[in-house]
Amino acid sequence: MKKFYFLWQVIGLCLLSMQVLAGDVYHCVIQDQIQAAYSGKWARSEKMMGAMPVANQSSQQFVVDRLTGRIMGDVFDNQDAKRIEVLDVGSDQQAFKLLAVFGPNISVDYLQIKEYHQQADKPFTGMSQGKAYAGMCHRNV
Repeated sequence: MKKFYFLWQVIGLCLLSMQVLAGDVYHCVIQDQIQAAYSGKWARSEKMMGAMPVANQSSQQFVVDRLTGRIMGDVFDNQDAKRIEVLDVGSDQQAFKLLAVFGPNISVDYLQIKEYHQQADKPFTGMSQGKAYAGMCHRNV
């Protein structure tokens, strides 16, 4: 089953890569992550019981199609979402904002990319499965 899922991820990444060449996408790299500890305070994952070390997450990447809101990657991937909504496409004054709703047991992913940031690389923050991520995105147009 894992091989089949992996094959679909590879095919999907190839298709999304073709969109990268022809469309308006962000290529993002995760640089940091945190999550709420049992105490209710923010904690790095390596300090959490049973959590994956940050080192395994820090270099992960994902791609975002700005028009459809589809995301492909290891941490952020909304291919199985019941609903994907681009809340704001971003501008020189607004951040790009995306919401993905999963089911049948409802969970929500949220991604915000600071499109208004003056540099070519745009900082992002996102939430997925109870963890908060930060990093940089580069927009390909």
